[in-house]
Formats: sequence, C-alpha cells, structure tokens
Amino acid sequence: MKTFYQVEFNEPNKVTVSINDGLRLVLVLRSRLIVWKYNEIYEYQKGDIFIVNHREQFRFIENKDTLYISIHLTESYLKQYIDDYNNKILILEKGSLQEVIYKQIVNAIAMIGIVDIRKGEYYRLYIEQQLINLMFIIVRFLPTKMNESYKTMLNDYRVEFVCNYIQSNYTNDISLTKVAKKVALSTTYLSKIFTQQMGMGFNQYLIHIRLEHCKEDLIYTDNTITQIALKNGFSNSNMLLKHFKKDTQMTPTQYRGEYKDTHLSEDLYEENENIAYQIYLHYLSDYINQPVDSAIQSTEAEKVIDVTLKDSKQTLLHYQHVIQIGNLDVLLIQRYRKQLLEVKKCIGLNHVLIKDPIREGFIKDKIIESDEVIPNVHRYMKIDECLNFLLMYHIGLGIEINPPKAISKFKSYYKELVYVLEHIYNTVPDSHLFNLVFYINCIDEQNSQTIITLFKQYFKNIKIVLNFNIENQAEVHIAKRILEDHKQHIDSIAFCANQNDIINFQSIESDQFNLAKKHITLKLKKIMEWLDVKNRKISFTLLNWNTLTGDTNLTNGEYFRAGIIFEQLIEMNGHINMIGYWLNFEIHQKYSQKDIK
Repeated sequence: MKTFYQVEFNEPNKVTVSINDGLRLVLVLRSRLIVWKYNEIYEYQKGDIFIVNHREQFRFIENKDTLYISIHLTESYLKQYIDDYNNKILILEKGSLQEVIYKQIVNAIAMIGIVDIRKGEYYRLYIEQQLINLMFIIVRFLPTKMNESYKTMLNDYRVEFVCNYIQSNYTNDISLTKVAKKVALSTTYLSKIFTQQMGMGFNQYLIHIRLEHCKEDLIYTDNTITQIALKNGFSNSNMLLKHFKKDTQMTPTQYRGEYKDTHLSEDLYEENENIAYQIYLHYLSDYINQPVDSAIQSTEAEKVIDVTLKDSKQTLLHYQHVIQIGNLDVLLIQRYRKQLLEVKKCIGLNHVLIKDPIREGFIKDKIIESDEVIPNVHRYMKIDECLNFLLMYHIGLGIEINPPKAISKFKSYYKELVYVLEHIYNTVPDSHLFNLVFYINCIDEQNSQTIITLFKQYFKNIKIVLNFNIENQAEVHIAKRILEDHKQHIDSIAFCANQNDIINFQSIESDQFNLAKKHITLKLKKIMEWLDVKNRKISFTLLNWNTLTGDTNLTNGEYFRAGIIFEQLIEMNGHINMIGYWLNFEIHQKYSQKDIK
C-alpha cells in the first residue's frame, strides 16, 4: 500500500547525492552525522534534529556507529497543509525555537520511530496522528525564508513535467533541445528555470537519474559494466566511468565490490534485524522519557507584535497570594498539601483561606468520651494537625467569619468561637509570629464589631479584612460604618469581580468585550468612591474573579488564568496587594454549588 510518509533508519549504502522529494526530518540517535547540502557541509551530534527541504540536494556521510531516524513526508502530503511549500525553505535551528517546541518535535519523531518498529494493531493510525501534530508545529512555529529557486516560477509546472519525463525516459537518447520542444520553451529559458528550481542543470539531473539506476544494477545484477552503461542511457562504459567516479569517488567495479557484499549478506542481516531494531528502540526511548511541557498552540497564525515600552517612574509592588481551600480538613489530605507547597514554591503563598469552621460544622459539638486519665483525642484534634502543617511551612491562616444575625444563635456561635480562639492561642507557640487573617462578612454591624474586638483580645497582630458584596446596599453601608468606627483595626477590604456576570454569552455584539475588559478596575474604583477611602492608606484583596470564558472548567487547574488580567493588575498595583485563587477546580466547584443553593 502506497503511503504518504516513510519512516527510515540509516543503512550502510547512503553515500550518494540525492534530491529530496517532499520533506525529511532527521533525528541523530548516536554518534554524529555529516550532511552535504548544496556544496555546504553540516555536522549534527546526538540529539540534534534537522530538515532536508523539498528539492534539496543532500548526502549523508556517517560514522560506522552512527544511528539516525528519518521521517520522510512526500510532496503530495505537504500539498495538503502548506500551499506555498515550493516557495519556502523551513528553518529548524535549536537556538531560534522555544525549548519546549524543539523537544516536542524530537519526541514526536521518537514516538513515530518506536511505533513503526513495534507495528502494533493500530500503529498506522497512531503514526498519522503524530504526523498531524508534527505538521502543526512545523507550520505554526518553524521560521521560513524565501526559496530563491522558486521565487519567479511559483505556478510553472513545466519543470515538474521535465523531471517526470526524464525519470520515465532516461534509458533513451534525451537532449535539452528535444525536451524544450515538448514544453514549448527555448533551450536557454528551460535551462535557466530548471537550474533555478532544481538547484542543478538539466544535464546534471539527467546524469544523476541514470547513475542512481546504474548503482542498483551494479548491486542487484551480474551484468557487465558495459551492459549496465548502455541499458541506462550512457553511450559507452567510458562515459559511465567518468561520471560515476566524479559522483562517488570510486569506479563502478569498486562500488560493486563494496556494496555487493552487503546485498549478499542480506539474509544474515534479516536474521539480526530484530537485534538491530532493539538498539534503535533503546536510543529512541531516551527521547520519549524526557519531560516535555505543553506548548499553548493557537490555531491562528503567529503574530509578532513590536512592543515599545515607555519610561515610567512607577514601581510595581509584589503581589501577595491567598489560596481558598474551603474547609480546614483539606489540609489533612496529602495531595492538597502537595499542591499548596508547590504554589508556595512557585508564586509565593501568604495564607490559606477557609470557610467559617463553626458554620461549616468542622468543629464537633459533641464531647468525645474517654476513660483515659490524659485523653489522646479531643474535639480540636483536626485543627491541631492542620495548624502544625501551616506552622511548619510558615503559611498563614485566613478564617472567613459569617456570624448568624439572630441574637440567640449568635450567642451560641460567639461562645463556640471563643473556645476555638482560646485553643488556637494556646496551641500556637508564639501568637505574634503566627500570620492569622480574619475575614468578616458585613451582614450585621453590631455583631461584626463584637467579633473584631474578640479577635483583637487574643491576637494583637491579627489582620482584619472586610469582606462584603458591593451589589448589596445594606452591606456597603455596614462596611462604611465599620471603617469609620474601627479604622485603626481594618487592614484590608476584600471584593469580588467576576467579568462573566456582566456578559451575555448569547450575544455576538463586540461591545460585550469593551464592557467587561476593565470590569475589575472599574469595580475597584467604584468601591473606593462609595467607601470614601481614596485618600486613606488601605489595601484591597481581589478575592474572587474570573476571566471571559463562560466556562471555568477550561480555565482552572492546568491553565493558569492570571495572564488574562495582567493589564488590570498593573493598573491596580499599589491599591491591591493580595490576589485570591482557589486551590483547584474540584474544591472551587464544590463551594460554588453551595453558594448557588
């Protein structure tokens, strides 16, 4: 079955100059490979990849221990994806590519090689899938330059006709004059455009085709040199000898003597083929196992934007980060701990934020009975374990306080809160060094003020954050009065700005984007005006925010969203000092559903 690709491994007879048809991607697996292209010599080491472009003359010069793999994509395959492939020369240089892109190309070639060797049940489908990925990277990321050979003859298929004619009639008497008549061109003009597009003259190409067939006959037949010369279009054996020696630096007899032995030992080679391919598998696996990051691959053509920066005296302040984890018992799970430590290492972590532990039921009301003189279990055991983790890694604790409005319920809530604070105070070795942050929801002014006073009694250095909904007028007024009465105690104001809330995703109006692109900045400005804090040194915490996606499944977790609001964060730098994130989508979704209910 004819395929549009070939997976080739080096063979001992690659010593001739060839004209590449299509595109060839080569990965050097062992030792080094010297490549001759257009009278220039290139040397590639183990792990290097290079391209042989369409219609490019090339010759591989190997060491005895050289191993390489070549993915050969035919011209018909290129036509499907690159309209002007004749006009472009693809450039594959490690220094001009992102490291992740270079590694992806290496990995794709290695995976294709391994699958081709093993030939599993669906290996062709897998290879074709990898080739699609490879073509996307080539088209999307590899730089190109104009192919001067095709610059003036982009739509001229007469040269292609001439090449096909030569390949079909090389055994006959062919001359430039005869062929020029067939394409209705003068000999001078045909010679010119043929050299431009093929990189060699008409007669040189004709001799090249004849020599390639002569080499096959020297290896696979016992015909005399004269018989082979006449069979393949040479007028006599002397003409063959002249051109053959110029091309291979050896006589036809010497060539036959060297490569005939290889052919005769073909049966032995086939017996050892599995052993040989085991060596290829060994070297190919080195490139499969190497870690490769994902590259964000847009289907749009790559754009290069010239960004000229203006001189500015503004100093950007470092943002602090708060990670919302929902319930405190998340800290008891190892995989969540690992995520938090990774966040702390990569971007820094000021504190984690939990929902109200009393309202969420994390504090068990019942007394744990024990007949031990000194009990080993108690109702705050889980809190102690979580605190130990936070203290060990110098991570602060933020607590969202949401007290009930009813007086009777507030009294019992307040009593339980006192017990919790007393226990934390007695557990923490040095309360002055523990980073405790208290987020108070502005639902009831009197209750809020009572709780602020309570926290300050136990933790003098506690940071208090006002957390309110700007869309609720009652909460705005309560927040304003708390700021007036306890301005010396309030350290920050938390707010939310979800751009999705103001977008109609069914609409296709372009104004939708203009409406939302400054949503966070405008909301901050609005809060500062309403609370009259423009001239006060008070920081803000952007606790909950979202991007213009309509579906946060695609933007949480693996895909980090901060870059999308980068411009607004720069504008708000100096006002906002803390940015909030959810630990992962799973926890975010759990509490989002609760809020909706």
